[in-house]
Amino acid sequence: MYVLALIYKQCNADIFFLDWEPPSVVAPKSSKNELSAPGRVSVWRTIFVANEWSEMQTLRKTDIAFTLFWMAFFLVGIGEDYVATQQPDVSNKNVGDTNIVLRFANTCFWWIMLSFAQYMWKFLIYERFIAETPEQIFIDFCTIAKVSILVLDEPFHG
Repeated sequence: MYVLALIYKQCNADIFFLDWEPPSVVAPKSSKNELSAPGRVSVWRTIFVANEWSEMQTLRKTDIAFTLFWMAFFLVGIGEDYVATQQPDVSNKNVGDTNIVLRFANTCFWWIMLSFAQYMWKFLIYERFIAETPEQIFIDFCTIAKVSILVLDEPFHG
């Protein structure tokens, strides 16, 4: 449901790219009566910024391959998969038939724990002390390209 709400919100946002590059100066024509052609601004910079904006919309705080690798390690390698057998003791990891509901709960538990750990690592340590956030890199990129972005995500809000 959250993904559908996010897609709906992104599809209904009005996004304006404002190019602040002044037009190039064209040399005046030789005759005094003829007007010179207006200068032109290259649209490729704006297209490049729009492309970076669309790529930034797909960034994630977690890595699915990393999560799946560690889930396989915990569930298969360590044998945490057998916590989902029908028994009263969680520390008993004897091989047995697993309950489908308990197996789903066990898998969801490990998925949430690994995703939360990745999110906390990226938010609390990596993006604060090691690298910049993707949003800050995009803002720096727009500043260098002399392009401003106005995003209106609601009728009277931007």
